[in-house]
Amino acid sequence: MRRINCGVDNYSYTLLSDLTKTRRNRVDLNKNKGASMLSDTMFKTMFLKESRLDYCAKLLSCFLNRSYEEIRSNISFGKNELSKGKRHQKNQRCDLVLTLDNSILNVEINSNESPYIMERNIEYAYKLYSDVSRSGGRYNYKQVIQININNYAYEGCSKIMDTFALGNRENVLLTDKILIMQLYVPNLYSKYIKKLNEKERCLLAFVEPDTDKARIYAKGDKIMERYVKEREEALIDTGYGESYDKEWAIKDQCRREGIEEGTKRGVQKGIRETALNMLKNNINLDVIAKCTNLTPSQIESLRG
Repeated sequence: MRRINCGVDNYSYTLLSDLTKTRRNRVDLNKNKGASMLSDTMFKTMFLKESRLDYCAKLLSCFLNRSYEEIRSNISFGKNELSKGKRHQKNQRCDLVLTLDNSILNVEINSNESPYIMERNIEYAYKLYSDVSRSGGRYNYKQVIQININNYAYEGCSKIMDTFALGNRENVLLTDKILIMQLYVPNLYSKYIKKLNEKERCLLAFVEPDTDKARIYAKGDKIMERYVKEREEALIDTGYGESYDKEWAIKDQCRREGIEEGTKRGVQKGIRETALNMLKNNINLDVIAKCTNLTPSQIESLRG
């Protein structure tokens, strides 16, 4: 539990990123050549095409309190590229941006459980919100709904879905124009299949990599049955296979670079701790420098 001092009042709160994440029942993205929508390649194949806008509407209907038919009649693709905030800022691209009436919806697939990813997604939501239009001297701020589909869950949190907004302790919202919705896929799998509601079965059909199981979850829903069939057809497409292999080659390279970087940081941390212990024992600065390869100024900075 943390405490926040806002200058007027002090109160305790729990930070979501402080909770321990778990890989319990986490979807194996390497299974069945990335058939799950949690695979970057499958997500792009099945959701970023005009001919498959039906599936985007179906996905949104699992999160919003609106029917599939109503959503399908009113959605369109938005711009996935975000506006640059600074001149030298690198290009940022959302996974899937859709517009629905006067709302912007951004769907992000998160298999990386780093706190950075959550913060990045919040940045995406605020950038979409700040892309304001002006009409007749008035600013028109559209509602932004950020939907995070997470291939991880938090210990102590059994919710399948959760929604966050800007509000106070009395649940009074400052605005309803920025909403962040979380789906925790491992918690979805932990629910007994016979107790799943229609929306939960639909979500399982989207994320399940095993085609036979996905068919079971999709049974009775014509749109989802068609989705699973088209997904299966995409898996045997040569172009898909090449894209998938490239996706995993890039991820493997990033993983190896991350391990190397982590090892390097671990060694550096050990060197600093050794130097600090030597300082505490009043060992001569030149001796410490010779043993650790740190400069005298670096050693001095460890005194804090």
